[in-house]
Amino acid sequence: MLSSLILISGVSAQSTVNLDPISIDDLKAIDRCFQEGEAKDELISEQAGEIIDLNERLDAEKKINELNDRESKLKDAQLKLKDEEIRIYKEYGDKMKDIADKAIQLEEKAQKRTFWEKLGVVGLAIAAVVFAFAH
Repeated sequence: MLSSLILISGVSAQSTVNLDPISIDDLKAIDRCFQEGEAKDELISEQAGEIIDLNERLDAEKKINELNDRESKLKDAQLKLKDEEIRIYKEYGDKMKDIADKAIQLEEKAQKRTFWEKLGVVGLAIAAVVFAFAH
């Protein structure tokens, strides 16, 4: 880098424009500026890589949050289904209780029938069977 600057200063001295000669200290200062610029370029490249990594992590976090939201919605739906299932079983149990109560009432009524009523029902059943076979 330093040799190219010296060459440029030599060419400049031969041209029609008269430039003051560049001192070694000036060349060293220019070289330091170039080195600092290259160091800053490297730092910028590293920071750009870090930014890319952070963006990738941010995207991954967003996806995780979306999945957590989906999971939460699924759990809510599952709870609603469980509540509905409980309600249906309760309703079913209530209906079964009503049916059992009616069955008990019918049984009590059936036990209250007299002998003659029971004999009439049996006779009616026999008549229906005979009638069915007759035709």
